[in-house]
Amino acid sequence: MTFDNPQPKSDRFDEREQQDTDAREEGLPEITDRQQSIGASDAAAALSASPWKSQFQLWAEKTGVAEPPSLDDNEAVEWGNLLESTIIEEYSDRNPLRDVYDNEGQYVSRHPHRLFMTATPDAYQVCEGRRGVLEIKTAGYWPGKDWEKEPPLHYQIQVQHQLAVTGLEWGTLAVLVAGQKLLWFDVDRDEEFIEQMMVTESWFWTQVLEQIPPPVDGSIATTDTLKRLYPKDDGKIISLPEDSVMWDLQLQEAKAYGKNNDLIQREKENLIKAALGNATCGILPNGDQYTFKNQVVNHKAKNAYTNEFRVLRRKANK
Repeated sequence: MTFDNPQPKSDRFDEREQQDTDAREEGLPEITDRQQSIGASDAAAALSASPWKSQFQLWAEKTGVAEPPSLDDNEAVEWGNLLESTIIEEYSDRNPLRDVYDNEGQYVSRHPHRLFMTATPDAYQVCEGRRGVLEIKTAGYWPGKDWEKEPPLHYQIQVQHQLAVTGLEWGTLAVLVAGQKLLWFDVDRDEEFIEQMMVTESWFWTQVLEQIPPPVDGSIATTDTLKRLYPKDDGKIISLPEDSVMWDLQLQEAKAYGKNNDLIQREKENLIKAALGNATCGILPNGDQYTFKNQVVNHKAKNAYTNEFRVLRRKANK
């Protein structure tokens, strides 16, 4: 994406635009595979701030040990893509003082020093000589409630990542709520946040390159990722680490207090599952055991089918 309008200037953007051009002329590979970088849509997960994807899941996808879930049948994503250009056009019409440039070619920008950081804004814009990014979202009626006062945090992080990569000073998040209400919010560049964000993203990318998983948490996303990583047990018996005794104790306490401790319960279960991996049985240092075996359930409904999954069970040492 290049700007035909000569009036806006931004030293940071000009520097990155030139470096991207130099990189292509020098034959450096363009980043086309999302697995090869942390994109703006990955930023919130890398910071453990995404409502949908955990840091552990993102790590598993970036290292290639787990395939990202397919979005082919996700109608929300499909409609979002179909409406994107229409929303950009309407936003432009309602903001005549802003020159908007649709990033139709999906040009990927790359940070000049942290090459693992990339961004592909939906559009760019210019207002009073200042260049900025424009990110388009769609939301249903109830999710749209989260946009009443300000954009959700994970989307603000996405824009800050885009500003960090492009060097631009501001951006806008525009959202079409329930297909009938267009809202937009301007987001200024936050240098202090960007500095902290880049430290965390640099750490995360090191974990990816060195194949070292980040801490396991209690999110449903991490639970689902572990299912994809270790779908079947292999019959082996292993010794669990020293920390497993504390995990076990905390898990039993969480179960005793009921549903109010679901997050803690999932976290401890996920830690044990990650330690077990493909093993069928793990022995704690105190002699207690956890089995993680495949279970097959045959559903005898009209459209009969078989469901296979692993079940974590505890066996106390007597």
